[in-house]
Amino acid sequence: MRNLYFGISLATYRIDYYNFLYEHCDFEIILPLVNPDFCNQEKMERECRFPIVRADIVKIGHRYVVKGLNDFLKKYTPEVVIVPEFSLNAIQLLVYRKLFSYKYKVISQCDDSLDMIKGNDFSLYHRISRKYLPRLFDSLILVNPRVRDW
Repeated sequence: MRNLYFGISLATYRIDYYNFLYEHCDFEIILPLVNPDFCNQEKMERECRFPIVRADIVKIGHRYVVKGLNDFLKKYTPEVVIVPEFSLNAIQLLVYRKLFSYKYKVISQCDDSLDMIKGNDFSLYHRISRKYLPRLFDSLILVNPRVRDW
């Protein structure tokens, strides 16, 4: 059994965080996308002390959904799953938990700025999901201290 962290892509500012989750909290780090915005992906991957698990994805509009999400849940039988923000994967995990009586906790990691929290969302989907999804999560990780305090 390993916990699951579904990220988006590898970023330099998250490597220490991912290493910590893998080494101390028993998380498998699943990163579907290789981020072309970071020019030295190979160098970043050498800094990782965890095996990067890649997942196939499907693009729905401007959103990405992990294919075979339920297969990951069956394989790892996690106690905790961390998902990025209010993603379609988060909704999928909440639905699977209800449908299949899974016992894992769903934690959303939110990078929103204070400006977004106060109503300047970048999409209608974001506004609606931010309004309704948080009460369905078991917990939130708010990366921005100003958002957390607000």
